[in-house]
Parts: sequence; structure tokens; C-alpha cells
Amino acid sequence: MTATTTLSAEITAIMGDATDVDGAPIAGLTHAQGRRELTTHTSPPRVVWVRVEGSPATAVKSSFPTGTRSILTRVMTLELHCWGRDEDETDALVAAVLAACHRRWRGRWEYQGETWADEPVQTELGERAIVRITVENAVLDRPKVSVNVETANFDPSSAAPGDGVLHLGETS
Repeated sequence: MTATTTLSAEITAIMGDATDVDGAPIAGLTHAQGRRELTTHTSPPRVVWVRVEGSPATAVKSSFPTGTRSILTRVMTLELHCWGRDEDETDALVAAVLAACHRRWRGRWEYQGETWADEPVQTELGERAIVRITVENAVLDRPKVSVNVETANFDPSSAAPGDGVLHLGETS
């Protein structure tokens, strides 16, 4: 993940890039984020992204455009609930989303495997695969504040000898 975006923005970018093997957009594809979205009444094809857990990792050793530095890395585990009309559509959906993750997060994510729902109530209206991935997210410190002084004008009008403040031109 890039340091300046939210997970929601990253998911939207990935889902916008998820295409079939010919590069065409997947017709009717919708997506959502969060556990509550799993029970939303909708239709396939659909992908719901759910955060499962997080673990720490060492800081990213690179500079960021904002001038900030990474102080640690969160490795987020996500479950992608991919729902298609049948096994072929679900399989193609899984492949499309994983390929889009690779293009977006090259080197910063990992595929952890998948399980397929086998409960009759879950497969009544299609097939569902639960794909598990991890993605690294840098935690950034505040940017350093620096100011370059280009010109300075001195105003000694309030200076008084012996006032305890050394002004320009005073000897001590």
C-alpha cells in the first residue's frame, strides 16, 4: 500500500483494475468493505473485503513524498469473499482480483490461500471462495517541519540598553 492512501481507496483501485483474462471489465462486478457487508442482499459477482488481523513488521526503509519516515509496518490480513454465479465465474473472479493486487501492491502483499464454502445455505445462490491475503502498510511519523529563511529585517526600535536581550549592534 502507498503511505498516502486509505485501505478503501486501495480496494477501489484494485477492484477497478480487476478484469477478465482478455482485459475486459467484469460485467456487474460490485465490491464492499467490512464484515457487515457480508449479509447485504445483492447478487454476484461481488467481492467483500474483510480485515481479519494485523501483525507488526520492521519499518519500511524508504522515503515518502510527504517527507515523513516509516516508524513501523502493519501487516494486515484480509479475507476477500468472492461470490460468483458458478464455480467458473468465482474462479475467474478470484484470479482477476489476485492479479489486480499483484499489479497494485507488487512486492508488498502475499497470497495466503483460499477456502471454498460448502454449506448448502451459502452456495444456494452461487459459489463463494474466501481468499486470504496479507498486505504491508507503513505507519508514518509526522513530517519534519523546516523553514528556510530567505530574508530578515531587524527592528531594533524596542531595544533598550541593559534590557537583558542582546540586540543587533549591542556589545553586551
